[in-house]
Amino acid sequence: MAAKRNSRFLLSSVEFFNGELGEGEGIPVKAVITAGGKGVGLRPLTCNKPKPLLPVLNKPIMEHLLQHLAAQGFLEIAVTLQYLPELIKGCFGEGQLYGLRLYYFEEISPLGTAGGIKNAESFLDQTFLVIPGDNLVDFNFQPALDFHRARGALATLILAGTGAGAGAGRGVVVDQDGLVLDVETSRESGRERIAPNFISTGIYIFQPEVLQYFPREAIFDLQADLLPLLLREKRPVYGFPAGGYWCDIGELLQYRQANRDFLNGRVKLPVSGRQVLPGVWVGENTEIHPTAELKAPVYLGSNCYLEQNVCLDSFCVIGNNTIIKSDSFLKDSIIWNNVYLDQEVQLKGATIADHVRIKARAVVHEDAVIGYDSVIGQRSVIRPGVRVWPSKVIEDNVSVCSSLVWGQRMGKSLFGLFGIKGLMNVEITADFAAKLAAAYGSSLRAGAKVVVGADGHQFSQILKRVFTAGLVGTGARVVDLGQVTTPVTRYAVKSLGADGGVHIRQGRPAPTNEVVIEFFDQNGINIDRSMERKIENTFRQEDFHRAGPDQIGEITFFPQLPEAYQQALLRLVHIDRIRRRRFKIVVGYEDPALAMLVTPLLEKLGCQVAALHWTPGSREEDLAQVVGRAQAHLGAGLDSNTEVLTLVTEEGKVVGDELLLALVALIYLAGERAATLGVPVTAPDVLEQLAGESEGQVVRTKVNPRALMEATSGAFQPLFDAVYLLVLVLDYLARKGCTLSEVVRLVPPFHIHKESIFCPWEEKGKVMRKLVEEAREQRAEMIDGVKIFHEYGWVVVLPDADEPVCRVVAEAQSQKAAEEMAASYVLKIKQILESA
Repeated sequence: MAAKRNSRFLLSSVEFFNGELGEGEGIPVKAVITAGGKGVGLRPLTCNKPKPLLPVLNKPIMEHLLQHLAAQGFLEIAVTLQYLPELIKGCFGEGQLYGLRLYYFEEISPLGTAGGIKNAESFLDQTFLVIPGDNLVDFNFQPALDFHRARGALATLILAGTGAGAGAGRGVVVDQDGLVLDVETSRESGRERIAPNFISTGIYIFQPEVLQYFPREAIFDLQADLLPLLLREKRPVYGFPAGGYWCDIGELLQYRQANRDFLNGRVKLPVSGRQVLPGVWVGENTEIHPTAELKAPVYLGSNCYLEQNVCLDSFCVIGNNTIIKSDSFLKDSIIWNNVYLDQEVQLKGATIADHVRIKARAVVHEDAVIGYDSVIGQRSVIRPGVRVWPSKVIEDNVSVCSSLVWGQRMGKSLFGLFGIKGLMNVEITADFAAKLAAAYGSSLRAGAKVVVGADGHQFSQILKRVFTAGLVGTGARVVDLGQVTTPVTRYAVKSLGADGGVHIRQGRPAPTNEVVIEFFDQNGINIDRSMERKIENTFRQEDFHRAGPDQIGEITFFPQLPEAYQQALLRLVHIDRIRRRRFKIVVGYEDPALAMLVTPLLEKLGCQVAALHWTPGSREEDLAQVVGRAQAHLGAGLDSNTEVLTLVTEEGKVVGDELLLALVALIYLAGERAATLGVPVTAPDVLEQLAGESEGQVVRTKVNPRALMEATSGAFQPLFDAVYLLVLVLDYLARKGCTLSEVVRLVPPFHIHKESIFCPWEEKGKVMRKLVEEAREQRAEMIDGVKIFHEYGWVVVLPDADEPVCRVVAEAQSQKAAEEMAASYVLKIKQILESA
């Protein structure tokens, strides 16, 4: 018989033993729970959690065991520890919660199943039970104790039938009276033996005298060393088949089976939570959308949230504080605590540890295991049987076919194109914000002045308060602006003479479950890469400056800043000239609260304002229709952060992104003083033509906010300000006495087409090298990505900073030619990726 452990077995009754049992002295007796093993067979689940703490039906295995022993009258229990002992002590304390008294005995180095028990010798002064801390059992131990006493046994093995499965434990041969005749050990060579009629569960009843056979401070195993020794000396060793459920959880297969058996009702132990439907248990404060589907058996812990159309298709165990977003599908899967599943995630027979985040449309297949605090990217696939060790990041669109053990978490930078972005209260939490604030404050000069603002979202405001507290802890002086937009925060940094600024907002387009934290330098523009690295290194190394009691920073509240920002804008333009035009404007607000900021400003300019609340998905069309019906001079759409402006002419035509950039260039460069405008390498060539007709100039830059802002001079503030741009447009129209349509027609025609193609992060360098090599005989620029010039146009291939894609932008003499040129480079990139 194979010398393996770990299986499950269901016994219905004691089938033999007709001998007389004693009267039954009853429990109490003492017990020993052996909880020192490393659980190698359960990795990566046991990389940072000892086996006894692995949850079965949302409760640690050892907690089930303690509650079961307490219910049977055990009052004092010794626990032998070696691997991660403090976690077990911290979980169970002294046992008062279970009506027990726990005593801990810790091994310096592994001593085997028996060696650890020897450490508890002074405690074991009466008959005692030994049970592994990774066993899930519902045995009634009283009959076994009665049998042990009636036989006058020195040791009694709790047995299971050989039907428990091949390799389910060490074989044991007993006679009709229960006397053990032979035991199988892993250290024996293949000698002839009687076929075993039972297997050992690894649970024993001992008399204290047995401890004299245990060597001190030596590796010693109960089955391999102690039992053969006792049999050789003809000591009374018996075996007793206990009726009930037993599962020795030593491998992932057994761990998953134990959860299934519990859900099936085969384990006769209490289930926490309410049974709301047959086979469906739900914990406290869990919200389930009416359209979610739960197919029994299913267990849901406390404080969970299931969105619309989520399906739990049988044998799913969901831990506490777990969020499952819409249209996700789970079958036969185990999820621990604090897990986040984004939209359309699929789990099929998977096991997910604590604090894992799985992004939209990812798939995790059968018998795959995701370790603690790992991140699975969008549309990624974890193949069957793959084990992902703790704190790993799987990037978007990756197929993982083999286990991921080595490597570091956070392979990418914290910072993206616009600061730091992450899922609200999942990737960016209050704890994260406090640590980030400490890193930022530690990266500034002592006593620095920092402006902090946030949009009106509840979570943004919470993060702002946490961030502010973290900053003053480093000695920074904080100006709290309250609820403002990003442009107002930028303005505040400059006008208040601050050393830097931070703005916290919802991601775009709103509403979204993402949050963005942006950092500004003393000029109100996004910080440079060297400052990003400084913050990131301080964050990772946790090398924070902690101010002394006399150096704690102060907080100043300045909610009047939006009014000061409005007055500054009005000083930029000729107010009376704009008033004489009596503009009628339709303003679309993504966030209706912005009307309180923008409408009064426009009214001071003599404008008649009609407000429109945009609905996501049809914003431009709605705005254009209302402009036409109202016979307005123009329409202006403002995103929730007033950074993106959408313009609609009096003729109801929407000004597209590139055309808007050209329009801004025309208006800005035609100002009353010379100016320089930073434009991305992907902008149309007509911008240089427009600059040539004025005293200003355009400068081509990288496609990132700081580069564009640094290159722009003479501006009130960075042109990432929709309200500022709208005021400039009104002033230009008033000065020229023309309509918006007439200004748009001043921009020469151009033709641009954009494409994107998936490109793994690790392949981006290869793609760019190949394209540069191919362009050696052509004119090319590498301001950002590679820009390749052709006879009738150009193409820019740009690796995206935030996603595993390459962007392809082409300009040509016709729209068809631009589309064909972009498509040809998409094909080139595909061929490079497919090449060996």
